[in-house]
Amino acid sequence: MRADEQTLISLEREAWEVIKKKDWKVFDRLLTPDFVWIDDGGIIAGRAAAVKYFTGFDLAGYTMQEVKVTAFGPGVAFVTYSVIEQGSFGGKPVPAKPSYIGSGYVKHGGKWVNFFTQSTLAQASRYC
Repeated sequence: MRADEQTLISLEREAWEVIKKKDWKVFDRLLTPDFVWIDDGGIIAGRAAAVKYFTGFDLAGYTMQEVKVTAFGPGVAFVTYSVIEQGSFGGKPVPAKPSYIGSGYVKHGGKWVNFFTQSTLAQASRYC
């Protein structure tokens, strides 16, 4: 899966770059028709709503850390990592703490596409 790992990590970085550039047509093409987005506020959105959601994001930069790819079988994998974003969302600065991201990918016609992403903002654990 090594080549696929690099491809998936590159696709995840590409998604951040197209958000940064506000290239919504390219962003839309990275997603499956039945794509699902869950943000740290619990908002669940489909593909069109997710693309619209991100139009409110003015991303100045980001740092991905601890990137890991987990394969669940041929043609299905998850990319997980933490990210610290710089910029604003809806005119408000994004928090200066990491979010934890899980993005699911499926291979269709030899090409990896994103079918699911969830973002969770870091906070003190209530379980420790």
